[in-house]
Amino acid sequence: MNFLTSVSLNQLDQIEQWQLKRNNQICGMKRRNFIMNSSLSLGAGSLGWIPSLAEPTLPKICLLGDSIRMGYAPYVTEILKDKAQIFSPKENRSDSINLLKYLHLWVQVEKPYIVHLNCGLHDLKTLAYGAGPTENLVPIHQYKENVGRIFDFISKYQPTCRIIWATITPVNEKKAHESHAQWKDFDRYEQSVVDYNLAAKEVCKKKKVEVNDLFAFCMENKIQALQNEDGVHFKEEGSRRLGEKVATVLNSEH
Repeated sequence: MNFLTSVSLNQLDQIEQWQLKRNNQICGMKRRNFIMNSSLSLGAGSLGWIPSLAEPTLPKICLLGDSIRMGYAPYVTEILKDKAQIFSPKENRSDSINLLKYLHLWVQVEKPYIVHLNCGLHDLKTLAYGAGPTENLVPIHQYKENVGRIFDFISKYQPTCRIIWATITPVNEKKAHESHAQWKDFDRYEQSVVDYNLAAKEVCKKKKVEVNDLFAFCMENKIQALQNEDGVHFKEEGSRRLGEKVATVLNSEH
């Protein structure tokens, strides 16, 4: 029996009761135009969920992270639609600082059974086009600290939640450099991906957090060949393969 089919009836009752309470609260907020699972109006802008395809009594999973997550999320949602509610923000949550900033909305408010998250591609990008691989937007020591704070927050406010950290997917630095030549805004380097992944894995080991090594998966299965010309994002087939990998991990025992 896998994880998603082993959730107890008592847990499902708790989910249903919590959602009923939440629905009642929402009914009293009509003036604020609160739309469940669709949009949440805040001063910082709209932080909406991509609507789940699943029954509301199924276990809830939050997929958090950057545009790579945005690419594979629809495939995970479709694959697990009979086993879990998949909640994935409409917005690109970019770097570790941004993820920390809004983490309370996804963890404290949604109370998921699993959080699968990634960030790093925006942290490791350089401060300037043509800058070296050590001039990063979020320095690696700060990234490492932020990842630890993310895990600590989830563990504190949702202690029964299963946390899965996804590693940064590969970058083709030559293509990435060429794709930004027009704007001359920033670069991404292959060695930075390796270094930042290593830093995050060290935190995962210390905090006993499960790792979904999407970097290794891409390298071992030549998924990098399915990237777009920007050397970072994936074509539809690449996102589908990543979605299948993520869904398999989510549906596994740990």
